[in-house]
Amino acid sequence: MGGKPGEVFALVVTADIPEASILSRDLLICDYGKRPQPGDIAILPWGKESGRWFVCRIYSLTYDQNLDSLVASNKYPIPEDLLESMGQRFHWTPLSYNDDTEEYFLTEAEKDNVPLKPIPPDFVVATVLRLSRNLAF
Repeated sequence: MGGKPGEVFALVVTADIPEASILSRDLLICDYGKRPQPGDIAILPWGKESGRWFVCRIYSLTYDQNLDSLVASNKYPIPEDLLESMGQRFHWTPLSYNDDTEEYFLTEAEKDNVPLKPIPPDFVVATVLRLSRNLAF
């Protein structure tokens, strides 16, 4: 509902993501056109050259494009016209990030030259609209 033809697609999860209660073989229904809000799950490119995507959670928005601080971030939706004039960016973290995977993500980020800072909205590939799970085995 509400998706435009050609902007909605599904991704099949290939490994469990316990941090988000997502299981292998779940479907993530995604939308190229929806701008994520804090709390949403989004698909981001992993580096400029790798051609990889990853699933992350958007935590908050920077106050403006020149201020990266989480202290001055907004955790609520900002009106679209105000958002565009401020040039806000998204604070994010990989969805499967935890103490056990921290070293892996830091190593991969360094290898692929991934900036570990807030990203512009244009970097978001798609926003996950919902999760679909087949309960029959």
